[in-house]
Amino acid sequence: MQIGDTVRQGDRLASLDPRLVAQDLEMARSGLVATEADAGRAAAELSEAQARWDRRRKNPEIFSQEDLAESELRVTTARSTVEVAQARVAEQRARVRQLETSVGQTDIRAPFAGRVAERFADPGAQVGPGTPVVRLISGGDLQVRAALPPDDARTLAPGSRVLARIRDLGLDVPGRIARIAPAVDTASQMVFVEIHLEPAPQLAGRLQAGLVVDVRAAT
Repeated sequence: MQIGDTVRQGDRLASLDPRLVAQDLEMARSGLVATEADAGRAAAELSEAQARWDRRRKNPEIFSQEDLAESELRVTTARSTVEVAQARVAEQRARVRQLETSVGQTDIRAPFAGRVAERFADPGAQVGPGTPVVRLISGGDLQVRAALPPDDARTLAPGSRVLARIRDLGLDVPGRIARIAPAVDTASQMVFVEIHLEPAPQLAGRLQAGLVVDVRAAT
């Protein structure tokens, strides 16, 4: 996938090495076995502490108050340990399920039709979760965000016809006002508007994101 390539929704943009996901899955499964073992030991300790406490509650007269309090505290502590261990098991199981799903989903596909504006990774590069691979620009409506003096903005309304002068291309492209900010920007003292461009079909391929335009009302 190269910069400038056109893609359709669902086209494959990149593929992840499934071996890396498989390694993560193996590690997650090993971690699950370990956390389940910890949870089992915690449950056994709770059972032992509960039995000790039950024996003392049945015959409180032969045990000191200190011993009774200590036995009760052991039950409370063991119960908390079990809850923490069970939460870790649930978390690790969710991790395993997620990776089992990911093993069969190593293709990164275009969420919408458009063009490749940037490529952030080359074949063989290592990327982590959340790392961008490419940047897509929608192939749908071309839009311009412009800042107008308040007096000029007051003469326009959504749907008003405008002309956008593309400086680098020396072309005038017609468009319509889509939205007008309801207030003046305090920093620039300008009113921001969004414009949908309506280029001729033969010009659409020449218009790219980042071009500088000058906007004026159509006459």
